[in-house]
Amino acid sequence: MKATEILIKEHIIIKENMRSMKNLIEEGNKINAIQYSEFIQFVRLYADKLHHAKEEDIYFAWMLKHRPQLQMGPIGVMLHEHNLGRNYMSLAEQALETMDTEALNLNILNFITLLNAHIDKENGILYQIAEQIDVQTKDGDEVMMPGFHSVQSELSDIEEKYHKDVTVPSIESFNTGIGCHAG
Repeated sequence: MKATEILIKEHIIIKENMRSMKNLIEEGNKINAIQYSEFIQFVRLYADKLHHAKEEDIYFAWMLKHRPQLQMGPIGVMLHEHNLGRNYMSLAEQALETMDTEALNLNILNFITLLNAHIDKENGILYQIAEQIDVQTKDGDEVMMPGFHSVQSELSDIEEKYHKDVTVPSIESFNTGIGCHAG
């Protein structure tokens, strides 16, 4: 589905930004307040506001319409992890106010660790389930793409600021073989 490809592309951009920040922290570079602030802003705007608007409000909602039991399983877990990530970013913002670099680094690294594993689960399991649902219903893009376009239009400034041309691998390349039964 085109919707899945868009979300995976956004995941690639998110992972690239996280990798850059993680490298700065782990290499012991002196990171200034602007660099921390830009990373937090990227997470708040691109990952949370733009990406999660599509994922939580449109993609997950479409999946739940067809498989309500996913709320108590993988979708419930993903939403919980989104909230954990938001909490790490709130703690990082608080630490930024006083330039508590130890707390900043700790919360940003915790966020990155969480989100890397989280993205792998979405790409490798949850999106596989969505693709299987679409094979059965054949309505995924028809239902979701108008909403995706609306979000992208409303948040075009964020999209343009962080847009990168990336190659999106096929959804099958993420298949972990774990928990992919959509029935």
